[in-house]
Amino acid sequence: MPIPNISLNLEASENPEDFSVTLQLVFLMTILSLAPALLIMLTSFTRIII
Repeated sequence: MPIPNISLNLEASENPEDFSVTLQLVFLMTILSLAPALLIMLTSFTRIII
């Protein structure tokens, strides 16, 4: 199985929307990864789980 080639370009963008979409994706991934932990910590289900 060949390893895929992944390239990372850090060029200055002419279009500010490109950077905005990237930040929105990072923010969305952060929220999606932290949401389950926050839901458990902020609800009364913690006593049931423990």
